[in-house]
Amino acid sequence: MSWSNFKRVEFQCRCGCKTNKINAEFVDRLQKLRDRFARPVIVTSGYRCPSHDRSAKVRGGGAHATGHAADVAVRGRDAVDFLRIALDCGFTGFGIKQHGDQRFIHLDDLRGDWPRPMIWTYTGDST
Repeated sequence: MSWSNFKRVEFQCRCGCKTNKINAEFVDRLQKLRDRFARPVIVTSGYRCPSHDRSAKVRGGGAHATGHAADVAVRGRDAVDFLRIALDCGFTGFGIKQHGDQRFIHLDDLRGDWPRPMIWTYTGDST
């Protein structure tokens, strides 16, 4: 697994356990997005172990616990361009937080019986 703009360590759980079960095909897709976006892509959250505080609040651990999700720091006009490219690259889940200090876009490439693609927003301090 080798990516020109990402290191595997960027995706490890940040709760302190440093577990990293990020899916290689997910990072391949993210690298494709980065290549087309032609600007830095900063991962703020990648894999989350089942004990991670945010994953523990979500039934089944959420998309991050599957290794098929990441949050990326992006804002403003860049966020619009980023979303257009992400949809074209095959991402299916988009969580948008574009207010306050911690602005990011959640991306995942989950497949399943629920409607996809899906988009949602974060309110308040939840991420």
